[in-house]
Amino acid sequence: MPDLILVGAVHGDPWGYERVLKLLHHLQPELLAVEISLFSMRYRRRYAQRWQRQLQQFLDTLPLEDRSHPALKRLEAQLAWPFEVRAAQEYAQAAGIAWQPIDGGELSRWHLARYSSELLTFENLRNLLLTKKGDFRKEITLEYRRARLALTEPEHFGGLIDRLRQDKLMLKREKLLARRLRSLTVAGLRIVYLGGWSHLLTGEGWPTLAQQLHDLQPQKILLDEADGAWGNDKEID
Repeated sequence: MPDLILVGAVHGDPWGYERVLKLLHHLQPELLAVEISLFSMRYRRRYAQRWQRQLQQFLDTLPLEDRSHPALKRLEAQLAWPFEVRAAQEYAQAAGIAWQPIDGGELSRWHLARYSSELLTFENLRNLLLTKKGDFRKEITLEYRRARLALTEPEHFGGLIDRLRQDKLMLKREKLLARRLRSLTVAGLRIVYLGGWSHLLTGEGWPTLAQQLHDLQPQKILLDEADGAWGNDKEID
């Protein structure tokens, strides 16, 4: 079993919590690292109820059939306590191991502050209802397929890396995640990292987390692999 395992998730995955627990029970890590910052956790605890009230006030104005719009389902997942953190906390407590939030707070400071003032305004929420309807769970499954293609044929995703190179804040974040995760490997424990799948992309000269840790030869797993290997596969129609 490799000492470092990078698990790539689709954020907001409705099966994510169960998948993480199933995967962790299989991998038996000795330390967990999660892509979230202490700032984000504290901010979410402070404002989560306010966000839910704002969303509920809008939902109360809608007929029942509009409340299941996939854009609103994505938003609900975005506002919820991240499943990666919930599952990591539960597993770590049960297994008697440590878990650590290793993300920096700079991106969260910019991003989370916009929830109340921009994301959850009635105007923005009404605009979300104008977007194309679809099946939220099918979208998640298709995103995992896209992630798998990106990992196996990265040459087709150079545009994604180009955008990363142009975003100084995101570039700084990749370096911070890599530095903090590398520092945890010194203890020689089996470490599982839980984060977004795009951090797992590798290619020569790419600034991603996985590429910066390439010398450690981490194993890379997409979270939905927990279904095919150890449970029922979540197939789409």
